[in-house]
Amino acid sequence: MVRTIAACWKLGMSVDEILENYSHLTPSQVFAALTFYWDNREAIDRDLGADQMLAGLNHA
Repeated sequence: MVRTIAACWKLGMSVDEILENYSHLTPSQVFAALTFYWDNREAIDRDLGADQMLAGLNHA
């Protein structure tokens, strides 16, 4: 779920928008995921980039 929340954040979604789209989450869960993302940003961004590259290969 951290990667999903990080991807939403990187797309410019606010915490409120993330909560609207993932109503099963609490604000503290979203903030905890974002905190984990910020603490591990380099690795998570690398994973998100790899996912995007694979998605592009699947659509080619």
